[in-house]
Amino acid sequence: MVELPAKEQAKEKGFPSEDFVKESIKKYFEKQGFNEFHTIKYLDLQLRKGNQEWRIECKGETANVTVDFNTLLGQIIKRMDYPKIFYGIGLSYTSKYANQIATIPQYARKILPLKIFLVSEKGKVMEETLMERN
Repeated sequence: MVELPAKEQAKEKGFPSEDFVKESIKKYFEKQGFNEFHTIKYLDLQLRKGNQEWRIECKGETANVTVDFNTLLGQIIKRMDYPKIFYGIGLSYTSKYANQIATIPQYARKILPLKIFLVSEKGKVMEETLMERN
């Protein structure tokens, strides 16, 4: 494994990286009393508080946002195996990802029980329910 210079490492962990998105969402949930745990291989975040469980896949902005966004949707849909669990996707809050969210068809918005967690440059997490917009 090639070791990145400190400046590059900081860039990878800062906004709009996937690590930054994951850590921001994890902190957001921890402030609400959730704890992270891992029982599913390759799932970015699995959080629980009492009987409430969340499964969240995250992506930061990269060179090919369209491919990454489509991959993200496929990853979370493959994790939707139990109706009492809450599912979400976490994204860096950028215009590129806003454009990708807008491409989700209305029918999918009606049937997919997904929450979108958008992470700002300062680490603030904003929630959006994926459902038909009027």
